[in-house]
Amino acid sequence: MEEWRLLTWNHKYETSNYGRIRNSRTHKVLKPYITKTRKHPRVTLRGGVFGKETYTISQIIYNEWCRKDGETPSYYQSNGFMVKGNRIAHRDGDVTNLRATNLYRY
Repeated sequence: MEEWRLLTWNHKYETSNYGRIRNSRTHKVLKPYITKTRKHPRVTLRGGVFGKETYTISQIIYNEWCRKDGETPSYYQSNGFMVKGNRIAHRDGDVTNLRATNLYRY
C-alpha cells in the first residue's frame, strides 16, 4: 500500500514509499526526467533550502524512508556534486525502481 510523507526539509512536497513525489497542496505527482548523461530519474523542486534545485529521486526517497536515526542526509550539495560516501544504490540494479525497499546506502 502506498504511503505519503511530507518532505522534512520542504513542506511543499510529499514522497511515497513507492518512489513518487507530489505537490502537497494539489496532490499532483511530479514527472521525473532522465538526461543523456545522468541516467538516474530526477525532479526539480522549488522552495526549501536552496530555492529551485534538482535532486535524484533515489536520494529523496532514501532520506525520507530509509535513513537511520543519526545518519547524515545524502542530498546533493548546491553545486551539484555529492558528498563522498553518500551514494545510494539499487538492490536490483534498476535505477528506475525507486521503491524505498530497493534502496540502500554504500
